Amino acid sequence: MLRQILRFLFEEFLRKLKMKIFLIFLGVSLILWFITKLSMNYTGVVSARVLYSQLAGDKLLLNRDDPEIPLLVSTNGYRMLGYLFTPPKVKVNASGATQIQGVNHYITTFEQFNALAQQLPGDVKLERIALDSLFLDLGVNKTKRIPVTSMLEVNFKKGFSLYSEIKLQPDSITVSGAENLIDSLQLLTTEEKQLQEISQDFEEPLRLDIPAIYGGLDFSATSVVAKGVVDRFTEKSVVVPISLKNVPEGKEVKLFPAEVTVRYNVAFQDLEAVNVSQFVIECDFASLNENQNLVATIVSSPEKARMPRIVNNDIDYLIKQ
Repeated sequence: MLRQILRFLFEEFLRKLKMKIFLIFLGVSLILWFITKLSMNYTGVVSARVLYSQLAGDKLLLNRDDPEIPLLVSTNGYRMLGYLFTPPKVKVNASGATQIQGVNHYITTFEQFNALAQQLPGDVKLERIALDSLFLDLGVNKTKRIPVTSMLEVNFKKGFSLYSEIKLQPDSITVSGAENLIDSLQLLTTEEKQLQEISQDFEEPLRLDIPAIYGGLDFSATSVVAKGVVDRFTEKSVVVPISLKNVPEGKEVKLFPAEVTVRYNVAFQDLEAVNVSQFVIECDFASLNENQNLVATIVSSPEKARMPRIVNNDIDYLIKQ
């Protein structure tokens, strides 16, 4: 019984061994056959990606996608197999492109035959170009300086504010690209951002918010820095005499009161730079309000005095004959 089992196992081992040997020989044969076939020359069409070169200095390629050109080539199977996964790239001289209408141009491929043949590897022979013409859109390349506007919102701690306007660095961007797009671009804005509880100078980087339609343009920068000088402010007041204009000839007008209180905000560093003589308050006798009173207005005020306002601008008067 044991002898029969051993015999059965031995025969099964031989059968499987023969099968493995057969499969090994079959695999080797297929590999050798495949290698032999790949070593042979074939003629077929491959699609090559076109890269346009030698554009005129003021011209710009509007077609952003690289076109393909069918080439009939003769080469070995290895090269053909490689082209299935990695198409060849060829440069096409676009300096002689002929205009059809507007931005539409074309290039005849027979003029490019020799140049394309020289770009292919030595074991690849270009038989012919299976396309008569290549069509491309060429526009005028234009450069323009575009101003930038900040969309930064700054909220300050109580008593603090900007000492001067927020400055952007740079405050404008150089943009290059198709003339029609450049002409339609007049202003660039930054991303929207908020700063909270600010009490000191700041420098905040901001990305440019570039609309998708302008994605094909070249920008000298895609972000700017917003810089702000911050100072503590306080409210002050001065009493300013009122001047009068357009008084009827031969009449004397007495004002009640003859002076008004002007309140304003001022930075701590400018407290000594503001004085009453820098304010001019005026009433125009030719412009009475609905109550027939004169109205005091601020004609001029010092630059350092922020948000100047008159506490009470209704002025009574008495005319002396």
